[in-house]
Amino acid sequence: MMSFHVFLKHAGEQAQEESAIRRVTLPKNTYLYKAPEKPNTIFLLEKGLVKIGAHTAEGEEMLYDVLHEGAFFGNLRFLDGQFSEFAKTLTAVDCLQVDLLFFKQQVCEVPALAAWFQESLVRRWCRMETRLQQLCHLSPLEKLSFIGEHLKSPFQKNQPAAQEILPLLSAVELAQLTGLSRQTIAKWQKKRLSEDSPLELSIKLCAERAAIETLAEREIRRKC
Repeated sequence: MMSFHVFLKHAGEQAQEESAIRRVTLPKNTYLYKAPEKPNTIFLLEKGLVKIGAHTAEGEEMLYDVLHEGAFFGNLRFLDGQFSEFAKTLTAVDCLQVDLLFFKQQVCEVPALAAWFQESLVRRWCRMETRLQQLCHLSPLEKLSFIGEHLKSPFQKNQPAAQEILPLLSAVELAQLTGLSRQTIAKWQKKRLSEDSPLELSIKLCAERAAIETLAEREIRRKC
């Protein structure tokens, strides 16, 4: 299936001439946008990790997802002005910034892009639904193991050396993603650091993730 990245490889020169796309490289902990900003561009992530979330009434960040290479994000302007999320780099990133009008026009006019767009939205919805379902009945330790596996890129699932995301997130962010208290997260982190050697920790995490991943994938196949 043709993704927007593949499409731009063929239409990139024309798009650049029209100032419809530009390449952006940003360091860690940099906002791509935040409320009340309403960007008129869509971002295509080529390398790195981006945090997506919103701000509470008190102005605190509330994390609800981490996006990987291949993902797109931004204000599609389908919500009648209710867009209020932020996008912030979790690592250094490379991405393409695509004019919203150009993006939506191409998705509407190119059937292969329309199919990619629809599949991407459905997969993201299914992924979030699966997360909510799993986190409702897992134990605290299982929740942390599950979220660590869940946040990995689909392309990294079977790679032993895949980048671990949990160490990149704060205790507050882990609490937001799992529904656990900050105190529970802090106790878990302290316990792991004090009682487990790196090898023992790796073995335990691998066993936990293997079991939980099997359950999560079964649920995804059943729903999709």
